[in-house]
Amino acid sequence: MHPVLFRFPDWLPLLGGRAIYSYGFMLGISFIIGWTLCHRWASREGMPEKQITRALLTIIIMSLVGSRVFYFIYNPDRWAGLGGFLRFDSGGLVAYGGLILGTLTGYLYLRFVARTDFWNFADHAAPGMALGLGFTRIGCFLFGCCYGRQTDSWLGMQFPMWSGESAVRLGQRGAPAFVDHFRALGDGQPYEHLAIQASHAERAARAAAAGAGELAHQVHMAFEAKYQALGALVMGGHSHSVYPSQLLSSLGGFLIFAILLILHRHRRFRGQVLLAFAGSYAIVRFFLEMIRVDFQGGILGPLSWNQVVGIAIVGLVIPGWIYQKRRSPLAPGESGYVRDKEDQKPSQAGKRGSHSTREGHDRPTSSRKDSRRKTSKGNR
Repeated sequence: MHPVLFRFPDWLPLLGGRAIYSYGFMLGISFIIGWTLCHRWASREGMPEKQITRALLTIIIMSLVGSRVFYFIYNPDRWAGLGGFLRFDSGGLVAYGGLILGTLTGYLYLRFVARTDFWNFADHAAPGMALGLGFTRIGCFLFGCCYGRQTDSWLGMQFPMWSGESAVRLGQRGAPAFVDHFRALGDGQPYEHLAIQASHAERAARAAAAGAGELAHQVHMAFEAKYQALGALVMGGHSHSVYPSQLLSSLGGFLIFAILLILHRHRRFRGQVLLAFAGSYAIVRFFLEMIRVDFQGGILGPLSWNQVVGIAIVGLVIPGWIYQKRRSPLAPGESGYVRDKEDQKPSQAGKRGSHSTREGHDRPTSSRKDSRRKTSKGNR
């Protein structure tokens, strides 16, 4: 795979020698496309430019923070202080964390700061969120994280051992799938220690120390099998064959985007698109977790943390759908944007002004009628 897409030439000012990583590149594309779609739809309905920009910036920043927070909630042993938390280039982002915290802070900003309808804005943002998931999972595939269980089926793919620039820049010897498989065979020990232990002398010494006869032979054969597997993994230069859960997740994101795009054109109440996105992604992610096996999302009984979160989201989507359908219906073709009270005051004042103007025009008319009557009486 390609964890580093390309590197700027050394002679280039400021950017010279810097590498562009595949996951970060795909994440950037996701934000750009999501921003463009949401901005286009919201501005068409008359939402002020400043409100759109500030809302999107708030959501993007907090989604990055939320994805990082959830990563350390799932993996508390990887916490390395605030400095480590801010190292976004070292990976460790959880999709659910970004979606949940980004949505929550978006609601607080739009409801209490911008004083406009959150659900309508979220309907414009949801399709871009689904499309973003499709692109970011391609980044996961190129890096080799978020991989699936081992399989011998035709769907299986292998992730490589790295060498050269990728290994130096990323500080590890291969894609996460390769590294995790290697460590699993070596009881979690570093690569360098395993390379030393793999010597024939070490294996023979361990077998002899275990005792004589059948027991020594069994221990020797066990070490032999383990180191043969390690050697095959290293010599082959790639991980075991696993399900490409990243590509399946990406496909799910693109399919959800297509459905939301149609729903966005024919929505019947505010919040329909966002709720459809949340429910559909939770269902897709629930089943994808069954074939994922990477370290993210510790186990809670038979379920992973992501499956538990997905069940909770579906449990909130169903009553939310019923409530919003009754509370905020939309007629076909009706704009969902609701101006805040401050925006409505000038229009109300304008109405009062026009009403008083009409009254002013009426009064001279009645006075002219009275003068005509007086004149006619005088002529008589």
